[in-house]
Amino acid sequence: MTVKSLSLVDKGLRFVLAPFEDPVGTARPAWCDVSSYQGKVNFDVLHANGFYGVACRCGISWGYDDSWFTANWALLAMLDMYRTGYLVVYPAEDVVRQLDHWYALMPELDTIPRVIDLELSNNATPRHIADFTWDMVEKIIERDGIAPIIYTRYLLVNQWLAPYWTSEQLNTPWWWLAQYLYDRVREHPGPPTLPTGVKREQVVLHQTADKKPAPPAATYSGTLDWDRWEIGNAQDMDGWIQTNWAKTTPVPPPVYDDWLYMVCLQEGLREHLEPDKNSVVVGTLHAGAIVKVADVGGSSSWVKYRREVDGLEVWANVVDGYDVNMQRKT
Repeated sequence: MTVKSLSLVDKGLRFVLAPFEDPVGTARPAWCDVSSYQGKVNFDVLHANGFYGVACRCGISWGYDDSWFTANWALLAMLDMYRTGYLVVYPAEDVVRQLDHWYALMPELDTIPRVIDLELSNNATPRHIADFTWDMVEKIIERDGIAPIIYTRYLLVNQWLAPYWTSEQLNTPWWWLAQYLYDRVREHPGPPTLPTGVKREQVVLHQTADKKPAPPAATYSGTLDWDRWEIGNAQDMDGWIQTNWAKTTPVPPPVYDDWLYMVCLQEGLREHLEPDKNSVVVGTLHAGAIVKVADVGGSSSWVKYRREVDGLEVWANVVDGYDVNMQRKT
């Protein structure tokens, strides 16, 4: 069995999917991780192309919110896909302040544990990074009732954590390890190299490439960070997740009454006083915002809604260069 060569043209750049990827390695269930770098993501396309789960970036440390997290999280709730959120942590900054920021963005889990993205030293010493990370793991267990996943590379575990953590500590969190081939386009066949002291059964995901093309029309960027589930095939994965993680309380999809709702998918959708491009602009709508549509006008190209911040009724042109997702739920 071989994987045929594919190509994708996006904004004048050609990305080529090499044909000689290990058919055993790539048969592992596909996941991916997304952030504002991908821009708009069509999760329906990912789902149709065999992706089982998505990790969405919530933010960085305590002061940065990913502009696409809210939209990505809401849209994934409408599909039969696993989802979780990750925070890029700064070990030199306060643990609790970063956790409070993270939980404000993502208050609860949806079956899959939250993910600590540990790849920046933030000028902290290895000893400090080890203490910081363990403190965060313990506090997440206290808040969520389950250990987090740590995304990192085996060399960083060996440098920052393994010299200071016991075997029990190293095998308390789950691990998501990034390891690529030289070109970072072909997927690493796996399994990833184990960090010192970490047991194979604790490694749940392997990031296999970060420059591989996404399925056509799946992302604005054209490429995707590809990940592979490490414990068995798709059926094994579902059973393992049910056994090990389903005791957590999933976040249910948003509950809507019988109204039309609009999810804004790009930053800066202009808010007008009237359904007219020449009307006064009174503000903008942020990516990820969900508003309850009160009226539709101008051949359905304008929607009216009431702003939560001040109760003002405004109009937005939904075909004026910005993407939205319209949902009617009962």
